[in-house]
Amino acid sequence: MAVLAVAMIGLQCVLPDQKWSGHKLLLHYSIDGTKLIHNLVNEIRLHLLEISIDCRIEAVQACYLVSSYYVYHNSPSIAWTVSGMAVRSAYALDLYTKSSRCDDPVMDEIRSRCWNHAIVGDTFTSVIYGRPSCIDTGLVALHTLKDMDDLMIDPILLNNDIIPNDMRQTTTAGFFEAKYEIYNIIRHILSRFRRLQLRKERMEEDLATIAEASQDSEEQLICWRKRVPRLFDFEVWSQENRLELFHQQIENLPPRAKVQAEIIILQAACLQLTYDGALIQACRPLLEQKITNVCSEYVVNAMCRSLRTATTAALRISRIPVLQFKHHFAESFASLQQFTAGVILCISPTSQPFSAIAHEAKAGVMRIIHASTAFGANNRIAKQTAQLLTDLLKVTIEREMSSALRGGPNYSRDVPDSSVNSTAQQMPLNLLEPQSPSCHNMPSSLLPASITGEPRRSNHFPGISEQIHRSGAAIQPSFEASECPSANIFEQLDDTFGAFGERELI
Repeated sequence: MAVLAVAMIGLQCVLPDQKWSGHKLLLHYSIDGTKLIHNLVNEIRLHLLEISIDCRIEAVQACYLVSSYYVYHNSPSIAWTVSGMAVRSAYALDLYTKSSRCDDPVMDEIRSRCWNHAIVGDTFTSVIYGRPSCIDTGLVALHTLKDMDDLMIDPILLNNDIIPNDMRQTTTAGFFEAKYEIYNIIRHILSRFRRLQLRKERMEEDLATIAEASQDSEEQLICWRKRVPRLFDFEVWSQENRLELFHQQIENLPPRAKVQAEIIILQAACLQLTYDGALIQACRPLLEQKITNVCSEYVVNAMCRSLRTATTAALRISRIPVLQFKHHFAESFASLQQFTAGVILCISPTSQPFSAIAHEAKAGVMRIIHASTAFGANNRIAKQTAQLLTDLLKVTIEREMSSALRGGPNYSRDVPDSSVNSTAQQMPLNLLEPQSPSCHNMPSSLLPASITGEPRRSNHFPGISEQIHRSGAAIQPSFEASECPSANIFEQLDDTFGAFGERELI
């Protein structure tokens, strides 16, 4: 069943690729690839309970593979259930401990990797569904990887100038260690914010606590970022035209070495997407808060900082050449991160209409829409990302125009340069116009409540701010709070994640 699950996921990725050589093999045996995927899914589902009862290491592997397939390509609700089965199987096998009975170093490494992925997978589902995680890493920890043969970098790549000396490593273990570590950090960040969510009696004190937690979380992520090996640092690859030159240089390599070189770049891009997505998650609890008319300067400054950080991260996501993920397993993961980034980028145009950062943010959303469209109809998350962000951008532009006109000639404060760090005299006062006609074709369950007019459904973070302004003689909003709808852009973000593609099955 574990082997069939690998075949199912692999076939799902490559079947839309017309250049895939396996099409000839399927044609030779008169096999319909889509039906084959369907048959593989049914076969695995038929034995899923037996797999769990048997409770071998393959039970963990098969359940996580099936969960990964369902969350991206079929039913997110089933994916949540099956991932929970994988966690329970991992606990039952004591994968969180090093087994003294395991004499085989390969089997011992497999156990370690499965447990590490259990922490990664559990954290990932917690992020996209907005639900508590199942694994308590306060009691159990990640396992250290060994330098096994499958992690070795091809000597052809190490014995020439394709990889600079200061980026050269003998194995790809650095990527996996960095991935495990950042997901562990994300897990602790989410856990901390969930604990803070329960404290709602003292609003101002709670806001200061959330602001402090957000800043601490950002600092943890920045420290992690500094420890990432240069070989897997996508920003390093993006400098001095290095990435373009690398792709030109690997063209003449043997197929095996070329594939590994391309995967190294994708691994670096994955870490960058994960990092920027984590920064947005760290900033989100503060940006979502519902603020009263009076709040401390510390809280407002923290919110400005969070908005800048989240916008900067979202812009970086919009610039990553995600089409390199096409026909790879990680393409749907890239689309999920792009969707989050697109939502964040729709804040700036309405809070600072027609400013430099507003134009940059709209350009970032357009890049994401174009990239999502280029993935094609076979990637259901990319397809819905393009649809949702297109309609959201229309609403954002309308709201930007409305805010600018209502504010008068002095309302728009243009920014001297295009850097996000120099943005911002004003936090988001509003975002979406209720009942906007440009959103009539979007599923209501996937829209922020400010558009649909529906009551807020419970998420794992509190509500978003209706208005924010400085106290005393500082900047004041250009219009009354009663005139301005709630900026509910995050309200159903988790529900959207958990419902990508679900409606197509009904």
